[in-house]
Amino acid sequence: MEELPPLDDGICFKFEQLLKEHHPDLIITFFHKDVKIDAILFELGLICGKDGITNARDKLKFLHDGFDFEKTTAYMRDLLPFVISFQYDDSNEFQKSTKIIDLWARNRCKDIERKQLTAFPPLFLIDKLTTRKSTTDLNT
Repeated sequence: MEELPPLDDGICFKFEQLLKEHHPDLIITFFHKDVKIDAILFELGLICGKDGITNARDKLKFLHDGFDFEKTTAYMRDLLPFVISFQYDDSNEFQKSTKIIDLWARNRCKDIERKQLTAFPPLFLIDKLTTRKSTTDLNT
């Protein structure tokens, strides 16, 4: 019988560990119009599978620069109506991705305060999952 590699090795395990360690309340995903989204689909599937769509949709936010969601998978087209998404334009002062992220983070903090939670987990995943050079370079 073929031996399987250890579970502590690989991207799947690393992403799962990030979710377990940080319990993010906000996960922002960038969709660029000229980039394949295969890795993002896996990560979104893991989040939705772990948390269920009802809980995941409160955490997930999508930023895109004109990405055509009609040309993606049926899974993404099915998920899109349940998630807040916004088309950003970093050349426009009022549509910059940084302003949108700041607004979403502030609103999420207010939601958490209303629920009387004692701690707000760091937004560590935003940086780890969205600042790659491409979605296929998963080791950075």
